[in-house]
Amino acid sequence: MSLFINKEPISRELLIVVNNIGIITKATSNCFDILGYTNIEMQNANISKYLNYTIDDLILMKNLNVEISRKDGEKLFFDIHITPLIIDNKNEGIYISIIDISKYREIENREKIFFKMLQNSKDIVCRLELVPEIKFTYLSPSVENIMGYPLEDYVKNPMLPFDITHPDDKKRQYEKIKGDTDFSKLFEVRMKHKDGYYIWVEDYIIPTFNEKEELIVVESITRNIQERKELELRLEKIGYYDNLTGLLNKNYLLKEMDLLNTKIDIPVGILVCDSDNLKSVNDSLGHIAGDELIKSTGKLLQSVFNSEYVVSRTGGDEFVIILKNKPFIEVERLYHKLQIAIEQYNKSNSDMPINISIGLGYSETSINSIESALNIADSNMYKDKRQKKANLF
Repeated sequence: MSLFINKEPISRELLIVVNNIGIITKATSNCFDILGYTNIEMQNANISKYLNYTIDDLILMKNLNVEISRKDGEKLFFDIHITPLIIDNKNEGIYISIIDISKYREIENREKIFFKMLQNSKDIVCRLELVPEIKFTYLSPSVENIMGYPLEDYVKNPMLPFDITHPDDKKRQYEKIKGDTDFSKLFEVRMKHKDGYYIWVEDYIIPTFNEKEELIVVESITRNIQERKELELRLEKIGYYDNLTGLLNKNYLLKEMDLLNTKIDIPVGILVCDSDNLKSVNDSLGHIAGDELIKSTGKLLQSVFNSEYVVSRTGGDEFVIILKNKPFIEVERLYHKLQIAIEQYNKSNSDMPINISIGLGYSETSINSIESALNIADSNMYKDKRQKKANLF
């Protein structure tokens, strides 16, 4: 018994002997460091003063975690282990081992809070191990809300995020599990929802390498950026589309011409169109009627040239169409098709016909030639306009 009480105590462990009526008979000297009471203060006091349990309760217990108030009022958490005190085959009380676990409890609470944050996060948080085999060791439930697939599907098939990536983005997606990737940059890819539509997501990747500098784990935070992408597209549309006709505007035309002039070398045809009767319509019927004429012209151009072509309104009554990677014979065919479409439209809209002069330009190469082709088309448009005026006299 004396050896038990007098041995050098473990720094965080307080040892107490309590008799059968609950009175503390001995305590190790570190009780002051742990609870703020001296061992003299604790001796002859009832154990219930410190543990809030009666001796009868404690005799029935073996292990428990409790909150104990120090003498200064600070509340700490302790792990308590209870063993019977047997002397001469008689139960004379109990030994109580008390260990301060406050720091561990604090860490545990922080981990619980952090885990709860992960579980409740609207972003997808995951840890994907790459060796010895690819598997998820954590994946937040938000993945089901964003992508529609239950967690079980990712456990069964860890490659699911790669399988459902848009074909155009697969290369970027696989870069996330390559060791030579620049992980300082965000990853934007489209992934297919279980219901069949694509969602833009953005990944922030945290890589882990082993001592051989091999990528062994990737942790990621994935955010649904679909709304942001839609906003970007709307803003782009505002910047590149004409409000009145819905056609592409001059800003887009200039961007496209710069691309063709400097980076993409392909055959290119250009049609320049200019209204011949907008001023007379504005003067006789008003600007509202003039706007209707412009919109009708835009619709007619769209009926002839589909989304494959760049159809733009570059000014009040000026339109430019770029026909990319087409032979001259095809460009010429479309030129005549537009003339026929105008004639057919005017047969049923004689009250406000579409009268436009058209000029054609063509080049077998676009780099350093696109502007020349545009100038030729513009010059031919004015020739057409002058010829029409000459025919009136």
